[in-house]
Order: sequence, then structure tokens, then C-alpha cells
Amino acid sequence: MIKLVIADDEERVCRLIDALGDWDGLGIKVAGIAHNGVEALELLNKERVDILITDIRMPGYSGLELIERVRKTSDHTRIIIISGYASFEYAQTALKYGVNDYLLKPISRQGLNDSLRTLCAQILKEREQSRIQEESSREREEELSRIRKTLLSDLINVNDLALSEDKLRDLYYFQARRGCYRVFILRMDCCNEKMEEETASHFWTRTEEIFLKETEKICFDQVLMQQGACLFGLIHYAPAAEESIRRTCRNVLNRIMARQEIFGVAELTLAMGEEVRDPSDLDRSLLSARRRVAERILEGPGKMIDRNVETQELFGKRLLDKFSREIGFAIDNLDKAGLVHACSLLRQQVHENKNAHGWEILELAMEAGTAFTRILELQGSREHLKKYQKACEDSTTVDQLFDTLQDFTVGQLEQFITAREEETARPIRVARQYIHQHYAEPITLEEVSEKAGLSPAYFSALFKKETDVGFAKYLINERIEAAKELLRETSLPVQDICRRVGYNDPKHFTHLFEKTTGVKPAVYRRLYG
Repeated sequence: MIKLVIADDEERVCRLIDALGDWDGLGIKVAGIAHNGVEALELLNKERVDILITDIRMPGYSGLELIERVRKTSDHTRIIIISGYASFEYAQTALKYGVNDYLLKPISRQGLNDSLRTLCAQILKEREQSRIQEESSREREEELSRIRKTLLSDLINVNDLALSEDKLRDLYYFQARRGCYRVFILRMDCCNEKMEEETASHFWTRTEEIFLKETEKICFDQVLMQQGACLFGLIHYAPAAEESIRRTCRNVLNRIMARQEIFGVAELTLAMGEEVRDPSDLDRSLLSARRRVAERILEGPGKMIDRNVETQELFGKRLLDKFSREIGFAIDNLDKAGLVHACSLLRQQVHENKNAHGWEILELAMEAGTAFTRILELQGSREHLKKYQKACEDSTTVDQLFDTLQDFTVGQLEQFITAREEETARPIRVARQYIHQHYAEPITLEEVSEKAGLSPAYFSALFKKETDVGFAKYLINERIEAAKELLRETSLPVQDICRRVGYNDPKHFTHLFEKTTGVKPAVYRRLYG
């Protein structure tokens, strides 16, 4: 919509212009009518006006004074002056102030609308050009931001980047110079199962804004990238700014945590990686940041962690070897209680070691899950392992971490037991289906065992275990059930029913039927038919 203001000290002229303009056809909204220059200027300052129609002679400010003042603050407003004086001197002065058209009174409908149509076309063209330029500029900024973020993505996912100052500048558009580099990780742990996507998006956007605004004051350059529950950052600064960096980051963390309404029930941990001077050592800074963020399972969230945690305490104690032996025995015996005991023992051994670091405990739990998966060899376990490792990373206490390990191993063992039971039961399902479809035929145990894919002896034992009756008895029961249905639902003679369910001797059939049901076929029909 194009906005327009009419300024003339004569009420009738204002009404005339308002009546003559093809406002709807031209897409124009009359935003206001002023009867002196002061009122007109107030309207123009109040909102963005695209077209001003003004008389040359008005009280307050004359039309020319109004135009001069408008041009000092706005060069986009199109101006049409109207006057009853066909004076070339006025026209020249008006043109000097950038007037777009000049209309003489009395104003004609065609003259007014022709002038408005020309100005509207210019305005719309400029708007489209401005939109294209803004879109192009936004796309360039987004592409530059995307390229810069790949620095962190590559640092996380690619080994041996061999970074240098030249590579940072040329490949990632990162403003590298002599100084210090540091990777940090801001980790968010939700207390509820899942933060709403819109809330999380707002939180990360706002957090990035705060980090960039505060650190740009003391950094040569910085780049941030949000991934999952973490905000990864790389800051580059002068050596003398080290303490300012630490203080600023701590203040940013406190500032974000103070705004609980942004993200609801969640906890934050800020882990500052090791400071390095050479870009080729950035992978070391990232590794230390990852290890330090894991310290929250010991210290609790809500802190900035930047102390050294590189010493190793757990991996020399062969805890994983002991755990693997325990779970191997539990898996062989399908012993869930033994599995729970192995997890509990590992948890106890970790708690007893007071010098262990959080990252060691996290890695131990992850490797314990990997070892269990490797021993179990359950189909689809790779995807389950990925989910388990993600759950480990989301744990905020040691006990929660080992609860996750226990739930994972017991759950996987239960799936393994179920799969084994289903695999055992599958041949019996095949056999039962075959019997149901062919009971009227002279089928044998050998024939059915072949269909099930098992040897007769093994099939016979397995069939009795799964059905609680032997093959011969099961076949008799199937035939008698079919005979009972025929007796209830049809008027076929007993001899015909005998043949239909797989027997040639009516006496033998009658004997089996009475033995199974307690009554002879004819009596059964009278009772239930």
C-alpha cells in the first residue's frame, strides 16, 4: 500500500483532491489531511509517507518551506505541488528542492491521476529493486555465515584439518591474525523430556546474539554453531585479553541463566577449551572443551568449567575388561540378574575412585555399552547403540549415566531372549499352520518336520515342548475339532464327516471322538447341533 498526505489550507481543495483521486485503483491510502505546514510535517514525521501533495502557500510553513524540511529528513517521499499561480519562478524553486510534479489549480481528475500513476509506478519499481537488493544481500550474508560455520563443523567431524591462518582466512572467511584461539561448548540439559522446538529455537537464537554482542568487543573474530543440545563457539583474541575473555564468558553464562523464562526448566554448562596459539592446535582445544563439559556429571550443571582435566585415573584399572567378562557370562546364560549385578559393580567401582574425571566416566560407560553390543550381536544393535550413546551424553549425574547403561543392557538382553524364543517358535508355527491346512490328508510326522526344516527327532521334542502335547495327539485334536464343527453346522452323515477329517474307519473315528469329547458323534450332534 502506498501512503499519501494532502496539505492545503483550503478545506474545499483538500476535499476536492480526496474526491478526485483514484485511490483504490492506484493502491493508495490517504494517511492524513493537513491544513498548514506544521500539521503536515507532524504527519510526515509520524509515519513513512510515500507521496505528499502540498499547496505552495500555507500558514505555519509555506509549501516550499515544508518541502525543504521534508527533504532534510527524507529523500524517498515523492512531492506534488499545487498552486493557483502559474509562475515559472515558483516552479524553478520547487524543482530545486526535488519536487516530482507541479499541478495548477483548478485541479483536473485526469491531471491528478496521471501524475499519481507515474509516481506510483516509480515507487513500486524502487520497492521491487530494494526488495531484490535486500534479498540478495541477505542471501550473501547467509551464505557467508554458512561458510564460516563449516569451520566448526569441519573441526568437529574431520580429522587432521591442518589449519593455518591463511586457510582460516581464505577457506572459512575467518579473520585470523597472531593471537589466541579457544573453542567453547555451551551445553543445555533439559529437565523435561523434550523442550518445545519453538522455545529451543528462540533460546539458541537469543543466546547466539548475546555471545556475539559481548565477545565482539574483545575478539578479533568469533563464530558460533548450534548442534543438538550444544552451542559450539570459536573465539580469537589478543593474548592480553585472556582474563577479559574468561570474565566475559562467565558473565554471559550468568546473564543467560538469569533469563529462565526463555528456555524453561533447563540447566546450562559452559566448558572453555584449552587456549592455543596456533590454528593447527584447535582440535586440541575442542577435545579439552568436550572433556570439560562432561565434568558436569560430577560437579553439576550451571557452571563455567575451564580447569585442566586431562589426567587419567580409570583406564589403567582394567574396569572394562572385568565388566566384559561379567556380561559375557550373563549373556551366555541369558541372566538378567547377572547383567544388573555387572552394571552395579561397575558403578560402585567408579564411585570408589574419587579422582576420576567426568569425561573418563562418560567414555567408560559408552565403551561398556559398545562392548555389550559387540558380545550380544543382536540385529539392529548399531542403531540402538547410537541412541544409547546419545542418552549417555545427555546424562547429568554419574548415577543417571549408569542407570542408562543398566536399562540399555537389560533391554537389549530382553530383546535377544525374545528374538531367540521367536526363532525357536517359528518352525512350530509353520508346522501348526501346515497341520491345520492338511489335517484331512494322511500326513506324517516326517512330512511335517520336513516342512518345518527340522529333523524328525528334534521336531518331535520341540513340538511337544511348545504345544504340551505330542504330534500324534495334536493331529487328533485338530481333526476332532474339525469334526465337531461339521457336526454342529451341517447335516452330513457321520461316515462322511469321518472321511472329511482324515479317517477311513468310522469305528476308529467314533472311538477317538468319544475318547476326546466324552460323547459319541451322534450324541454330540443332538446336544450341540
